[in-house]
Amino acid sequence: MKKKDLAAGIVFLFFAIILYANASTYPVKEGGSVVLSPGFYPKILAILMGGLSVLSLFTTLKKWNTEEDCPAKEKRPLFKTRGGKLFLLTILLLILYPFTLKFLGFATAAFLFIFVLITALTENFKSHIIATTSISILITAVMYLVFKIVLQIPFPRGLLI
Repeated sequence: MKKKDLAAGIVFLFFAIILYANASTYPVKEGGSVVLSPGFYPKILAILMGGLSVLSLFTTLKKWNTEEDCPAKEKRPLFKTRGGKLFLLTILLLILYPFTLKFLGFATAAFLFIFVLITALTENFKSHIIATTSISILITAVMYLVFKIVLQIPFPRGLLI
């Protein structure tokens, strides 16, 4: 488990560096605030991801000499666990999202993406359907307000909203 944690920390740190370098190439509007530039939000995410990766690496290295935290007889292949299946679902949704975004439009695609993820992560979904729907609508509305109204970034339009 510790080797996997170490590898994950290194991989995410690598992705954080790439994200930050890529976001630094985005143009900044003349006379505009740096905070409202297109690269600001990705840079913040890259810094957060890099910081958490470094924290994960230090934690893993600190616990390196302790006993194994999972006995060998209880280990199962990653994709046969609930967490592994959720990971695969998340990757699949992230791959499908850009295509549904072009086809259905931002609001519908974002709502569906958030709704499916929350549904998958919720143990007892049927008793929380109103809360899940409300949270999905709220997150979609906040994203729309921040990016479309405040930052004035146009969203792709599709068959629906």
